[in-house]
Amino acid sequence: MSDLLIHFALDQDNRTVRPEDGDAGGIYRCGECQARVDWYRASEKVERREHFHHFPGSDCGGGGRETDLHRNAKGRAATILNDYLAGDRKLPFYTSACEDCGLVRDFRLPEPTIRAKEEVTLPSGLRPDVWCGYAVEILVHHAVDVKKAGVFLADKVGWWEFEAKPLLDGDLWVSTKKTPRGSCPVCVWADVAALQEKGRAAENYVATASREAAGIRRMADQYLLGARRTAEEEATKYRETEALLEVAVRDQKRADETLERAASIMKPVGEFRDKLAFEEAVSLRKVEEARASLVAKEKGLVVRETALAGPRLKEGEAKVRALIEEYVSIRRQTAAARRRLEEVRGRVRIYEPE
Repeated sequence: MSDLLIHFALDQDNRTVRPEDGDAGGIYRCGECQARVDWYRASEKVERREHFHHFPGSDCGGGGRETDLHRNAKGRAATILNDYLAGDRKLPFYTSACEDCGLVRDFRLPEPTIRAKEEVTLPSGLRPDVWCGYAVEILVHHAVDVKKAGVFLADKVGWWEFEAKPLLDGDLWVSTKKTPRGSCPVCVWADVAALQEKGRAAENYVATASREAAGIRRMADQYLLGARRTAEEEATKYRETEALLEVAVRDQKRADETLERAASIMKPVGEFRDKLAFEEAVSLRKVEEARASLVAKEKGLVVRETALAGPRLKEGEAKVRALIEEYVSIRRQTAAARRRLEEVRGRVRIYEPE
């Protein structure tokens, strides 16, 4: 129909009629200039299809596609809504596609609260194509922009936008507003399936994490058990070390006491040893003096051997024997002193620490 000048006409009941739905006995008006138009039947002979045509002399160009289509679609929408209010038809459904998956679903139109009118000026200054308690916009080329939608939202005015051609072709209300993903059953089920898959993945992750946590817990228990055993062994070694230290302290104390006793014993031993050494020196000196005296007396005896004969010789021999006995006695005393000294040294070694 892109080559037609008049895409739709109005009948006597002000209803929009497509060229292929026209009738030779019908009376039709142009939706642009409101002048009467004629309807032509299709003809294969001249390769002509059904169409509306102005009578000769009309200065109306038939209206551009957008103006004609838009105006007739507005009138059709208002007619359908008013027919519902009059009880002549049911409230129609409209179709809307999901903004994500494109699923097309049917929705019941909101119920109009007042009689539908075209181009009503609202307090905000906006003029929706049809007003029936909410705004109905008809799309031909230019959709409702963000600014206009923002004004509708600010004024808390509900609005819907529908395509013009399906509305005129077959009373099909095709919404240009997409259905949110959250209200689309396919998308919701897809989201549910995705969430279930994520839930299963989370369950698998939790199960894996639980197994890993159990393994880590077992490893930690084993480590703690080994650490506890090591700590107990270290504590036992520490207690043994403390016991050894206590024994060492007692032994050191005993050694100190032994050294003190040994020192107290060694003092008289030293004094006795010095006394023995002095006595031994005196005895040796006496022995040497006696020996020298004997040598001198022997020399004198040789010289005066004859003169000393008799009683003097006997007297000298007696003195020599006395000196020899004294020497032997001194030697015995010295040996006895040495034995006592060795005994004292033996006792002292008993008390000396190893």
